[in-house]
Amino acid sequence: MTYRVTGGTEPAGDAADLDPRPSSPRRAARAAQAQQPADGPGHPADGPLVDEQPVVDDGYGTAHPVHDGHADGGWTDGHPAAGGEAYADGYVEPYADGYAGAPAHGPDVLDDPFADPAPHDVFGDPVSDGYVPVAPRPTGRRRRPRWVGLLVLLLVVGLVGGAGWYATQALRPVLDDIQGIDLFDAPEDYTGAGTGSVEVVVAEGDSGSQIGRTMVDVGVVASVEAFVAAANAEPEFTSVQPGTYTMAQQLPAVDAVAALLDPANRVTNTVVIAEGLRVDQILDRLAEGTGLPREQLQAALDATELPAGARQVPGLVNPAEGFLYPDGYQFGADPTAEQVIATMVARGQEELAAAGVPPERQLEVLTKASLVQGEARLDEDFGKVAQVIENRLADGQPLELDSTVNYATQTFDTRTTDAQRDSASPFNTYRVAGLPPGPIKSPGRQAIEAVAAPTPGPWRYFVTVDLCTGATAFAETYDEHLANVRVLDAWQQANTADDGSLVCG
Repeated sequence: MTYRVTGGTEPAGDAADLDPRPSSPRRAARAAQAQQPADGPGHPADGPLVDEQPVVDDGYGTAHPVHDGHADGGWTDGHPAAGGEAYADGYVEPYADGYAGAPAHGPDVLDDPFADPAPHDVFGDPVSDGYVPVAPRPTGRRRRPRWVGLLVLLLVVGLVGGAGWYATQALRPVLDDIQGIDLFDAPEDYTGAGTGSVEVVVAEGDSGSQIGRTMVDVGVVASVEAFVAAANAEPEFTSVQPGTYTMAQQLPAVDAVAALLDPANRVTNTVVIAEGLRVDQILDRLAEGTGLPREQLQAALDATELPAGARQVPGLVNPAEGFLYPDGYQFGADPTAEQVIATMVARGQEELAAAGVPPERQLEVLTKASLVQGEARLDEDFGKVAQVIENRLADGQPLELDSTVNYATQTFDTRTTDAQRDSASPFNTYRVAGLPPGPIKSPGRQAIEAVAAPTPGPWRYFVTVDLCTGATAFAETYDEHLANVRVLDAWQQANTADDGSLVCG
């Protein structure tokens, strides 16, 4: 801070007294010098200055007049001489480091162009001894205007949105192909009740989009997208069965899905094969139900590889006997003979596996089951007949089953004759002990399960005593069996017409 003397009697020491800074050796020396008598005219020790001149602060709080010219190295403009500090008496004090013009502290700013400028106090005056507090520099980064951040945000949003739009356009065909529907446009669809009639084939394993393409090809629905959307909205759509369907054309997709779920629209060749039929009887039923020539069915059967090595078994009348499983089948509108035969054989393998029959026992189980199927009439008798067979086989007793004699003679009589029972066929169990070479007919599930788990009991004989109801009597001894046979004889006499037919009811 500068203190200017304008007149009056102000002791030289007062200037130092006003300096609030602590004393230093240099300042103490200057203060002592200021108290000495003046050494020349115009420099009184006390009293006013000779001339009122502009003064300059020496940087230590002491005011000095500015000389008119170079007085001991001073400048006429009031700056101290380059060789030291100019005082009022013209004395120039060299700096402590002996270098004229050097700052009191630090290197010469002229020699070091990278040096920081001399510090100033809060009023802008230079600080030469480091005491005056220096105003702190701003430490934070300059804040950007808010509009700059907003502009950056808008640019980022624009870039992300643009990239997303281009990605969507690029992936759109892929998504359409995978999902089977157009995710971006309303699917084309028909309105109204439809017109005309056409057949639609749903193949095994078809997906919803594949069925939709078939529907579009024959003109039932307007677009795959509309059909898939309607199918996805129908929880029962997964129950649609393969086959041929008769449907109207130009239907709304929702109505087309409903038509597939309506059994009345399905075109089927339904063939029911009853239990206990022989192969020849089954082929006749298949030809009638599917419209396929019997010769094609026989050729397909002859070319089919049969399980359990059935074709290598000697003495079989028909190697495929017992392997065409009896059931209800829906073969579709135009099945092939190979498809029909393969379907029936495969169904039989499924049933054997479900009953826990291993492959090496298939021929044995089917043979026993065919005997049970030929002899049992009522549900409760299947397990008992199976047990009679097991008991007789265990004793080495001939089975003596009329069903085997009928097969040996290719007849279907209820009661066999002595001549029939005298047949030399290996299937005649009256003459040949043990099981016949193979099945005598196609057994169903009930017979297979009865053989797998017979009803425990001591029976070794049985006879049907009511041919109309199928009631059967079981016996452990032969005498018990003969008594049951007399019951059958009495029933037949009472229920046989003059032409030999049975009268039931």
